[in-house]
Amino acid sequence: MLVTGPGTGLGACTLIENNGEIIPIEGEGGNINFAPQNKIEFELLTFYQKQIGYVSFEDVLSGKGLENIYK
Repeated sequence: MLVTGPGTGLGACTLIENNGEIIPIEGEGGNINFAPQNKIEFELLTFYQKQIGYVSFEDVLSGKGLENIYK
């Protein structure tokens, strides 16, 4: 199971079960490449690449990413 949490960045953790206990494993989901799946997402990627070059999920889904989409 994977849990994500957009905020100032994009946090993520994996939940694993060990002897009936759920254990969270912290991670950095925001550093993953943004991989567009449709025309609108491709347009977002093109827009961001012109401004910042490399585009991560954090650039799209975090607080700053939502602000950029609004612009």
